[in-house]
Amino acid sequence: MSDVKSLLEQVVAQVPQFAADLVELFSGPKRFLAARDLTDPATQKRALIFYVLSMLFAFVLYLPFQPPDANVTIYVTKLLVYDIVSTLAFTFLILLSWKIVGGNAPLKAYFVITLYASAIMTVVVALGALVSKGVFRAYAPDELPAFIDLIDRAMFMDYHALDARLLEAGVLPWALLVFLIVGLIPCWTYIVLFWGSYRQLNGLSRARSCFAFLACAILSQPWAFLVGLGARAMDLMIF
Repeated sequence: MSDVKSLLEQVVAQVPQFAADLVELFSGPKRFLAARDLTDPATQKRALIFYVLSMLFAFVLYLPFQPPDANVTIYVTKLLVYDIVSTLAFTFLILLSWKIVGGNAPLKAYFVITLYASAIMTVVVALGALVSKGVFRAYAPDELPAFIDLIDRAMFMDYHALDARLLEAGVLPWALLVFLIVGLIPCWTYIVLFWGSYRQLNGLSRARSCFAFLACAILSQPWAFLVGLGARAMDLMIF
């Protein structure tokens, strides 16, 4: 019990730094990362702490839509293991994409950038999901499960017949618009901004950066599918 209490105290102690880093990253991720030595163990530790706290923050945003009988401790443990493993795998994928165009930055530096990028994008998408699901809960609560299923299937590129009840409710276009504005557009924006940090790390031209981005986009398709399957297998909330 004392070990758990000590761990919680350490996590709580990091919250002010987490909040400050979150604001700074939202305002300028490339500037934030350029000011740090990405190979310094202290920087790597700070990035990992930020990542874990971001995943916990995103979980809190998903909490209102968790089943009432869910075991929170087990779920959070599975979530953190899943997130860290998938982020590490994605780091190797990004490293490979830059290797193709001549990048030679160290793996640790890639990992730090990917930790921050994954953390920010997870929080942004969780915010978008929270607001869009909130629209359905407020105006068409009975159709909320069908809406969640729709987005969940779309992430697997499964576009079979749309539930007619979603269209009849009249809320679907507004919920999708909210998710696009609050979640997806900011997420895509941060992808581009963080990609600039990888280019800065490797010191390569914009042309090579574009080729690396294209390679990453192609390589990430099977990775994203496998990550989605992993989430389903572990019964984790995707949307």
